[in-house]
Amino acid sequence: MYITYERFMAALALFTALCIAGGWLIKIIRGVKKPADDINSKVKNHKDRLDKQEEKIDKIDKTLDYLVNANNLVIRTLFTVLGELAANNDQHGNCKKAQNEIQKFLTPVDGQHDVV
Repeated sequence: MYITYERFMAALALFTALCIAGGWLIKIIRGVKKPADDINSKVKNHKDRLDKQEEKIDKIDKTLDYLVNANNLVIRTLFTVLGELAANNDQHGNCKKAQNEIQKFLTPVDGQHDVV
């Protein structure tokens, strides 16, 4: 079995046909995978956006906790000051009335002022 010109050209043609078939096969595989790749890209994008929103929500929760605690401190301080004023210098009963309104506000009615 000798290598002849015809055999060499046939082998070269076979190699070329295999390369072309391989190229088409790669294109077909990429075409089939493209919808899945697009979906994966969108899912990754949405996951990143969701993670950022969760970080923002966590920051908002921390800020709300701080504000609730600060508000409670201010109300307790105001309640104490009004109590002292009512006990020592409340001729018209305004301080005691304000203190009663604060107490009424602080006492939830049917869960209206429940803080989560």
